[in-house]
Amino acid sequence: MISVNNIGSADRAVHYFSADNYYTQDDGLEMSEWFGKGAVNLVLKGKIDEQDFSACMEGKIGTQELGRFALNQATNEAQREHRTGTDITFSAPKSVSLLAEVAENRLVLEALEHAVKVALQYTKENLAQTRQMVNGKVECVTTKNIVAALFRHNTCRDLDPQTHTHAVFINATQRDDGQWRSMFNDDIFKSQRIIGAIYTSELASSLQKLRFELTRNDSKGNFEISGIDRVQIEQFSQCRAEIKTALEELGMDINTASAHAKDMAALITREKKTDVAHDALLDKWKYRAGAAWIDFVAIQSRAELIKESGGVKRLDKLSGRQAIEFATAHLIEREVVVSKRDLLKTSLAHSMGRVAPRAVIHAFDTLVKEGDLVHVTDDHYTTAKMLNSERWALEQIVGQKNQSAQIMSPDAVSEKLAHAEAEYGIRFTDGQANAISKVLTTEDRFVAI
Repeated sequence: MISVNNIGSADRAVHYFSADNYYTQDDGLEMSEWFGKGAVNLVLKGKIDEQDFSACMEGKIGTQELGRFALNQATNEAQREHRTGTDITFSAPKSVSLLAEVAENRLVLEALEHAVKVALQYTKENLAQTRQMVNGKVECVTTKNIVAALFRHNTCRDLDPQTHTHAVFINATQRDDGQWRSMFNDDIFKSQRIIGAIYTSELASSLQKLRFELTRNDSKGNFEISGIDRVQIEQFSQCRAEIKTALEELGMDINTASAHAKDMAALITREKKTDVAHDALLDKWKYRAGAAWIDFVAIQSRAELIKESGGVKRLDKLSGRQAIEFATAHLIEREVVVSKRDLLKTSLAHSMGRVAPRAVIHAFDTLVKEGDLVHVTDDHYTTAKMLNSERWALEQIVGQKNQSAQIMSPDAVSEKLAHAEAEYGIRFTDGQANAISKVLTTEDRFVAI
């Protein structure tokens, strides 16, 4: 799962360098690193320096200082204002965190890193934008250019194992002309679910390549590692339990609450982490896992056995095209026109672990190119078949105009409506009254409402 939040101030920079992360250079897994073409252009690479990070958060990018100047009412002086950035937090399924942190499976950690970077690559290519003047009008332009700081943490605030990565998008992107500008991040917020779906789907694919068996939780693509059940997961989910209680006190269910509501509940219940030696914490985790009868050896031995036997031949494996076709059939039976975000999200949720996200995205682009998916407006699409059906229906409507006798006169309809309102104590809306009048007074054989 993921969450997306704007960062309040550059002062929060220290939060990302907190000591709750224990990956070391010796392990080959840095606790932080720069990501993105923008970072490369600024010669920011490798482990993140706190001073560089703070400067970027303040809008000091290369030789430029981003932001706008506004009058400070208290000092009566011009003061530069700048939004610092956006934090996209990628959180692993609990069973995966247990394998990564308690069983100390390095390959699982690498799979988590890879899934984050695949999701960020999609975000960079499709959602990195800025605003600029084009022909006298302000428009959003895609830059495919980001400066992101990645911070890997492995505990939640209650010191349960929870592998998560903070991807901090610095509020700066470089245009084709070399100029740096503030990012326009509306599409990142709107696309939160598709970013999360890509992360989850890529993680599932990578874990299955390691021959771990997965159990689907729901139709949204969420999963856990087979061999770790819900009761065992709850033993390491103190944070979730607190959020669940907070939501219930607000009259909400954690399974149906919005992402925003969950984020608010997390803030309400948040407590400061307590510093603790990692070795002591790891010993405690291993003891708790044993008490919960979690058998990491059996889970990993099962994966090795499957690998040695040539792997499980899945009968339900999908192609990217099949995943998109499922989504269009599922969504377009309800709505004629659907967004690209919804199509990809539904495709990825349906195909979790059965096809890589890049294959789904490639299939979408191919179907558009071949004309099977038709771009209608903005970021919305329909199928060629549905478009032809709609055109046929409209042609029938137009072709049968003035081909039928009027059922009632306008005055008679008005009288009947008034009588119905008086007799039944109801009030028709303008839309209802107009629709009824249109149907009863038209001389057209078909009426489209």
